[in-house]
Amino acid sequence: MRIIKERDEAVTALSKPDLEGHIRFGSPEHYTAGMLPKLLANFSKLYPDVTLEMHCENSDVIKAAVDAGKLDVGICTQISQGGQVIAHYPVVWVANPDFVLQNHKPLALATFEEDYIFRSWAEEGLKKAGIDYRIVYVSRSISGFIDAVRAGIAIAPYNQQQCAFRFKDRSFRRWAACLTCFKYCAS
Repeated sequence: MRIIKERDEAVTALSKPDLEGHIRFGSPEHYTAGMLPKLLANFSKLYPDVTLEMHCENSDVIKAAVDAGKLDVGICTQISQGGQVIAHYPVVWVANPDFVLQNHKPLALATFEEDYIFRSWAEEGLKKAGIDYRIVYVSRSISGFIDAVRAGIAIAPYNQQQCAFRFKDRSFRRWAACLTCFKYCAS
């Protein structure tokens, strides 16, 4: 029994990473609702001797902090060149299933503040498609943004991987082309 225990300890010691220290990590808030918790949990299990310092900011702020050496790693929505693409996810329109489209009124839109890329994509796409819209809810917070959608007062552009609900009515499909695919990038 002692030999088996010593063998198991030796295998564990040899297979355990020797990484230790401190990592400064940055990510926009919209990733904290999706892949980030699992990513951080897996990292912490694999590298228990590494402490994480988490920063939650817009992608442009995260990228600038990585470039300036203020952060070690950043996950961003690709807004410029650089970094390594780690995933591609389409942006889709999300809405409460009970949302009522009023064809005689501009499309009600919930969005982030002006400096968020999802807002730019939505507005540019709707303008190109000739779809009248009005912004009825603005939030810097993902929870406020999603609460407006859940309340049924607006539709919004959001990452398909992270959304819990989507339009199912075929009449909304014409807006799908208004949105683009985005990339998660690690810098």
